[in-house]
Amino acid sequence: MASYRKYNEQLLKDYQLDFRVITTESDEDINGFANRAFTLFEQEDAPETGRALLLVINTRQDLARLEVSMALEPIYTDAFTSFIEHQHMVHFFRDNRIAEGIFATTERMYTRAREAVAGKEFMADMPSQSLGGGAKVTADIGRKELNIKSHQDVSASSADTPQDVLEKYVQSRRDHNNNPDLDIFTSETKDFFRNWTVTPVQMDNEVRFFTRCYDPQTLFSDDQEFAVILYPIKQRKCSPYFFKKEADNWKLDFANMSKIIRFNHEMKWHLILKWKENMGDQKYARLTQSDLLPSGVKALLAPYFFAFEDYTYDTNGYAYDF
Repeated sequence: MASYRKYNEQLLKDYQLDFRVITTESDEDINGFANRAFTLFEQEDAPETGRALLLVINTRQDLARLEVSMALEPIYTDAFTSFIEHQHMVHFFRDNRIAEGIFATTERMYTRAREAVAGKEFMADMPSQSLGGGAKVTADIGRKELNIKSHQDVSASSADTPQDVLEKYVQSRRDHNNNPDLDIFTSETKDFFRNWTVTPVQMDNEVRFFTRCYDPQTLFSDDQEFAVILYPIKQRKCSPYFFKKEADNWKLDFANMSKIIRFNHEMKWHLILKWKENMGDQKYARLTQSDLLPSGVKALLAPYFFAFEDYTYDTNGYAYDF
């Protein structure tokens, strides 16, 4: 929820858009409840721009509704809101990850605002239920059985390079293959994905980001047991990818990536750093000053340190090549 608040503050700052969330156990029809709540929100607290969104989640009725102000209807169309609800948000709700579902939805609201400013339209063939701006969906809270996992495997081979394995992974996402036990994953990564929600929207976004990345460099540890694919630093939306040798095959190590790498609201990656108290006004530092890393992160990053030690980092963990 702290992450949600941070995103909401960014929406307000960048696009003068306020996104609120209400959870309720009311017996009232969710359409009427949401309409009244949204009217009150617009009258008393909405920004002067009139750009407001309200997500109502009724846990008793197992329903959710996203209300959209008139000023935002050309951007957050019924087709878009229905698409996000069906193909993204409810997948988290089914796994009982309500807060994460709200946060993930907020991410998509921000991304859509940025796309709209760039002049990009949204088109989706998705039926929607609406009394105006917005859409309603059955929340499916706790219905894990509806989040069907793919059983299609993707095999690793001793002939595969890390780049080959990465391309196999991206193809699996194109195919909407959310099997957590893919052979191209490390054992820890399999455990990680078994307890992680992967939605069609997320998979589509991964593919979209990947296809915009170019000139990758593959770096190997001295013992040839670890590898990292890095893209030029200026491509900050192109995440590094970690690989580990298991049974003589390269495997993707998302389990450790998730603990070391973070992304901001614009999907730019950075490392988790702990800036030293005695750095004063210094804005940049090298990772060779090991106390920049929290102890837990330091241990996790150790096998992959070879790929990151030549960069300079700012106080937020963003890498620079000067």
